[in-house]
Amino acid sequence: MKLAKEQCIKAKVIDLRHYRCPQFFVQFKWQLKNSPDKKVLFVCTDEQDLSDIKRYLCNNSYHCTFFEEGNLNYIEVYITDV
Repeated sequence: MKLAKEQCIKAKVIDLRHYRCPQFFVQFKWQLKNSPDKKVLFVCTDEQDLSDIKRYLCNNSYHCTFFEEGNLNYIEVYITDV
């Protein structure tokens, strides 16, 4: 029996820390839609409101992970062709 190799996909890192609403959400969507990569990691501050981004990702059925480290928030989004 042949086992499939686990694929490690490197994430493209996009820093959104210097954006404020509404440009923060606009840049997030633009970067997500125009990324040729299969995995994107967005970096934000804990002061930025992520509620619109969370709602957008949920409503559009993106597979994503949110995590915090210090005063930074990270959003890891997996992009699949369906």
